[in-house]
Amino acid sequence: TKAFRFALLLAERNRLGFRPEEIFALESGRPKEETVAELHRLPEARQEGTHFVEDRLPTLNRFLARQDLDSIQLYLATWGYNTAEEHEAARKSRIQVLSLEAFHRLAGRV
Repeated sequence: TKAFRFALLLAERNRLGFRPEEIFALESGRPKEETVAELHRLPEARQEGTHFVEDRLPTLNRFLARQDLDSIQLYLATWGYNTAEEHEAARKSRIQVLSLEAFHRLAGRV
């Protein structure tokens, strides 16, 4: 949900190595679940698995509503725009609640 110029700047400053065509930003106008579903269909994603980290529970709930996204691992980022009540609601579904520290550990192995 970042504007392209901000997403590109974040990627460059953190030396993530993304090419501009690999950044899906706000300007695309597509729902996140559509973009992730398209990426999930790529052979390398099927082989490695797909992980999606989001800080808004309503967005993650849209993923839960789609059967074609059942194999995607969903995470609610606790450092974002959510509450303790939303953390509890996520824990009652297949969404994993993810602290920033746990994200760093996960990013090192995914």
